[in-house]
Amino acid sequence: MPFADDSFDIAVSANAFHYFDQPELALVEMKRVLKLDGKVVIIDWCRDYFLCQVCDSLLKLFDPAHKQCYSQAEFHRLLQDAGFEIQQATKVRFGIVWGLMIATATLTVSDSYKR
Repeated sequence: MPFADDSFDIAVSANAFHYFDQPELALVEMKRVLKLDGKVVIIDWCRDYFLCQVCDSLLKLFDPAHKQCYSQAEFHRLLQDAGFEIQQATKVRFGIVWGLMIATATLTVSDSYKR
């Protein structure tokens, strides 16, 4: 991202995470531009629901931009591996088909000291 380190109080990704080629690098960049007490808020499709899994598989065939949806556990692991501590997380289901997950995270204490 074309922004200086420690530029933002919050970084938000809404329904884009499933398009990232390298989600780990996206999180590292979000972390880089956040201030020490900043937060990241990410909302994206949740692969924990069967019909979301079906949609994920179909989109991989028909939409070259679509990379993959994540389960909540996979998503949390990505956040934690990037040095974030999850403050709040939830899954929301809309009818039969759609499911979303939302996570709010901050820098881990150990990552805050590295700066």
